[in-house]
Amino acid sequence: MSADKNRNGPGVLVCITQQKTCGRLIREGADLAARLKGRIYVIHVSRTDLNFLDNTSEGNALQYLFNVSNAVGAGLTVLKSNRFSDSVAQFARDHAITDVVLGSASREGTESGLIKELKDRLQGMTLHVIPPSDSITG
Repeated sequence: MSADKNRNGPGVLVCITQQKTCGRLIREGADLAARLKGRIYVIHVSRTDLNFLDNTSEGNALQYLFNVSNAVGAGLTVLKSNRFSDSVAQFARDHAITDVVLGSASREGTESGLIKELKDRLQGMTLHVIPPSDSITG
């Protein structure tokens, strides 16, 4: 993977799954990038043993998320890896990312093992964990 040539200003990385509900994470990341006057990237890391192209609903969801990404000026990168945290961290380093946006399944605000693992690998970057939409008030 080549290093990003456009490293002016902050870089925001949005981590998504293959669910259409991740569109809100992309929009949150775009809002953050606009406030920071920075770049935005969207990434999906798929396990190497999964073939989302043969799954119509997952393929449709990724197409939708690709369209949302394009609408906010971001490309959608799909990586195949069984090491999610390592892949995200490498992408973040390669693209001079300053802020990472991802969703949380927890409504209680507790950190999952994955979030703790990412914090360890993304030192020096700000991690923005977005709770499920039905727990956001206002």
